[in-house]
Amino acid sequence: MLVISWSGGKDSYLAYHLMREKGFEISYSIHMITEDVPNYHGPEDLLMTQQTQCLGMKSFIVKTTWSDYEKDFKKILLILKRRGVEGVVFGDIFLKDHIEWGRRVASEIGLKAFHPLYEVYQEHGDENKLIELFLRIGVRAMVVRTIDKEPLTVFLGRYVDKDLFDILSINNMDPFGEYG
Repeated sequence: MLVISWSGGKDSYLAYHLMREKGFEISYSIHMITEDVPNYHGPEDLLMTQQTQCLGMKSFIVKTTWSDYEKDFKKILLILKRRGVEGVVFGDIFLKDHIEWGRRVASEIGLKAFHPLYEVYQEHGDENKLIELFLRIGVRAMVVRTIDKEPLTVFLGRYVDKDLFDILSINNMDPFGEYG
């Protein structure tokens, strides 16, 4: 049984989907709301709960500060470990410091860290395979938040599809938004 670190975005869902395809049970989600740091993954609370309930998970929504983030994340992991959770899934793609953080934190709690998107990225060397997987499973995702500057704000309210991935790639913008 696993828990997933849930942002509410397409990366979280794709990580969830890939782990389920491999036969893993994901029973819980953790969504961290960092009150003193801008969050480009939002929206929060109600939508997060609705998303994870639709997928059959129980959600933990934790309000924290940047300085307490790791401590509070570990507290939830410890609670879930006592409930039988054996690992935590992360939706990071290529940001090494995020991947190393996830591995370290999971290990310190005695859990296994899973980074399914990073594994696909490492195997193929770019995000094209992730785009292909995202489109194949037929997810309907909408751009609900961007960094507040042009040219990104023109994509607000647009569905994420092949055309959008192509536009972002042609304009040298990260199609998965790893940098926000």
